[in-house]
Amino acid sequence: MNNGTIINESLEVINLREKLRLFSVENRQIDSPYRIKTEVLNEFRNRSRAINLMTTDKQMLVSKVIHFDEKFLYVRIPMGFRIEPGERVIVRFPADDNNYILQTRVHQLKTPILCLRFLDPRKDRRYQAPENHQIIYSIVGDDEPILFDKRLYVLRKTIIEDDYSISLEELIGRFDGFNEKGEMVFRDLKRYISTESMEGELINISRGGAMIAVYEEGVKKQSLIFMESTIEVPDNKDMLCRWRLFGYVCNENPDSTICIRFLKRIDTPSFEDILKHWAEEQM
Repeated sequence: MNNGTIINESLEVINLREKLRLFSVENRQIDSPYRIKTEVLNEFRNRSRAINLMTTDKQMLVSKVIHFDEKFLYVRIPMGFRIEPGERVIVRFPADDNNYILQTRVHQLKTPILCLRFLDPRKDRRYQAPENHQIIYSIVGDDEPILFDKRLYVLRKTIIEDDYSISLEELIGRFDGFNEKGEMVFRDLKRYISTESMEGELINISRGGAMIAVYEEGVKKQSLIFMESTIEVPDNKDMLCRWRLFGYVCNENPDSTICIRFLKRIDTPSFEDILKHWAEEQM
């Protein structure tokens, strides 16, 4: 990037196959259990159907609904479930036609009851891009090993420099076991290289995803694509973010734009700072 000194560097592990199952057409994102079909919801109410709880550290356990209202979901704490107040939990309501996915945050623990506050999956502010902001993208082919090789993972590398520049890049790494601290170890970290790249236009972007205009056929709903672009503040060329990330196409629009979800929300605080300055200059 620039000539700034690196002040923070991190690597986040993303199980791509797990994410794609979560994003698939079989999973519907909701912001409240009341979005579930009444006849199905009643089965969760009377506890004839179980739910799944998934935490950020990959715990996935079965539980039952105790009660819910307009803001909170109360569930029984499964045995062995380790969680702290404030942590995120994904709740899956399995149904015959599709699964309902509710994003939540731990509000309170009173054994044996866990109280979860609903989160809106579309809560992140979207920042409008300047006109003709270029983005390079490519479609990930169905034969790519990353889609079916269970030892391959996506690893998001984030570098923050003292001149306010950020680099976000998702690499491919092969799982090689655990170290003495119980942490996952990877080898052969490589950049994703596409066989065919295309140009599009970035319409808007948020911490959780983006909208882009595409001018080639082949990008369909449920496609996995790889994107790269640079967000640069016009009056401060040192304040920028270069990103190379995978994305899941969750919607196609009639105007040749597509809505994309990043595999993992960008939680880096300085990313939001750059977007704010960038958007203010363009509005």
